[in-house]
Amino acid sequence: MGVYVFRTDVLLKLLRWSYPSCNDFGSEIIPSAVKEHNVQAYLFNDYWEDIGTVKSFLDANLALTEQSGVELKVSYPFYALVTIGY
Repeated sequence: MGVYVFRTDVLLKLLRWSYPSCNDFGSEIIPSAVKEHNVQAYLFNDYWEDIGTVKSFLDANLALTEQSGVELKVSYPFYALVTIGY
């Protein structure tokens, strides 16, 4: 899981020509690309969630309101707060 940044030409080369049958960046494309390309990483040790589904997105947003020292303000005079129940 992560955020990946590529130059467009390099990404297209990797996906079209070098590794056309690979499906996963973290376990297939990145480890293979290290052999021929300048691959770098930034380790991030703060809050991180995979929000690949609507439910996980909503759960992650609610989890942010449960952190110590975080105050959820839902009353803003110029903005409407709209929610959808599931």
